[in-house]
Amino acid sequence: MMVFPSVLATKTPFKESKPCKRLVLYYHDILFNGTDASNATSAAVANATGLASPHKFGMLVVFNDPLTKDHHLLSPAVGRAQGFYFYDMKDEYTAWFAYTLVFNSSEHKGTLNIMGADLMYDKTRDLSVVGGTGDFFMARGICTFQTDTFQDTMGIRSSIVLVSFFMLFFSLSSAYPKPRKQYKPCKHLVLFFHDIIYNGKNAANATSAIVAAPQGANLTILASQFHFGNIAVFDDPITLDNNLHSKPVGRAQGMYLYDTKNTYTAWLGFSFSLNTTAYQGSINFIGADPLMNKTRDISVVGGTGDFFMHRGVATIMTDAYEAMESKSLAPILFLFFLLFGTLTASPTLKSRPHPRRPLPCKRLVFYFHDIIYNGRNSKNATAAIVGAPAWGNKTILAGKNHFGNMVVFDDPITLDNNLHSTPVGRAQGFYLYDKKDIFTAWLGFSFVFNSTQHRGSINFAGADPLMNKTRDISVIGGTGDFFMTRGIATLMTDAFEGEVYFRLKVDIKLYECW
Repeated sequence: MMVFPSVLATKTPFKESKPCKRLVLYYHDILFNGTDASNATSAAVANATGLASPHKFGMLVVFNDPLTKDHHLLSPAVGRAQGFYFYDMKDEYTAWFAYTLVFNSSEHKGTLNIMGADLMYDKTRDLSVVGGTGDFFMARGICTFQTDTFQDTMGIRSSIVLVSFFMLFFSLSSAYPKPRKQYKPCKHLVLFFHDIIYNGKNAANATSAIVAAPQGANLTILASQFHFGNIAVFDDPITLDNNLHSKPVGRAQGMYLYDTKNTYTAWLGFSFSLNTTAYQGSINFIGADPLMNKTRDISVVGGTGDFFMHRGVATIMTDAYEAMESKSLAPILFLFFLLFGTLTASPTLKSRPHPRRPLPCKRLVFYFHDIIYNGRNSKNATAAIVGAPAWGNKTILAGKNHFGNMVVFDDPITLDNNLHSTPVGRAQGFYLYDKKDIFTAWLGFSFVFNSTQHRGSINFAGADPLMNKTRDISVIGGTGDFFMTRGIATLMTDAFEGEVYFRLKVDIKLYECW
């Protein structure tokens, strides 16, 4: 079923807008093969799954790649591309990307956050620019990919892969070629969240766990070389002050990954889920975190409830750090301080109940169907576990409400709730279970359409409290017929069968349509 209460029909081309900024850049990815640590800029931290066939389904790669103005690998770098990608299709080479371009030069300072599905078999592919900081403050737009060079040289143990990506991208929203005007935020919040990483012995107190690690590392000790390649899932308490034992006002739920070999940096994707008398709803964050800086900015890319459609910038400061060394275990407590404001056109919220919301410019209802690989159903499976905590494995969802499991999926999208109906697109991305005492997940994924009715993609991110009948996540960007769209998607679990199959109904309400 599809509903359109507004005037923007998908078959009508959107009005072309002139970009306020346009850049052409290249980045270069050299995948670690077991012997080339000095040159490698990326590493597989989750190997291909039982669904891999020849297309590496489930292989997850963390990268920190040099960014250049031309296609020469040895040209001076103007920045770094930092984040991750994974292969997410059994019968084609496709990948899903979430990463940040980090600039620190005389020409540009700041970041651009990019997310979306990469249909690698196409010559050019569009991903969404979902936010930015510094010179790219709150930028949004489209990034066009083109694989400029690919080298695959077989070595003794595996393959050395160099990929150079060409990117032509432009932003159409709140990016400033000149020094930007300082805008007063419509909301300003200061919060703290506290992260205690699982070390094999502190299950009762731990709020996070390593779920993926590079070759030679394990899941109870952060890897050497600045923890490069470690991915951690977290469900951390949020407090109004820096006391770990203060009453929580919400939870910080999501993931972080360490993505640099020679210094401490991380890439973050997470949500603040708040449920108090003061605030109800969620705020979604994405960005690169150069941990050695005293303060760091990441993007607020969306929100729900009291934070409906919010955008802005969050400034992070590491307020405390504790590492208690023992022979083999290092329990670690991080305390993060967040000072953030939202600058979007969403109304300032002075009191509850919710402010009046506008009518959506487009509304769509779809279903997608997820069949998880269990070691025996590779023919029918559309998803596979690629990361698991130390107590789990990759063919059975872990105990403790699946906490720490990270799943990559490529699921059919249908217009009704029949698994065997003709697909109208694919849902591609990942979800991770992020709470020990109840079923909740954090989602990052895209709907990819290529039919006579719709062409393009819609990108989603947010926390999914699975035990609620309906849950809202953010629409943070789109391409093609859904160019730069934003809105809210309401999820409902329409059916599930054990731990193998579930079906989600997705009610998409778009409030920004071009």
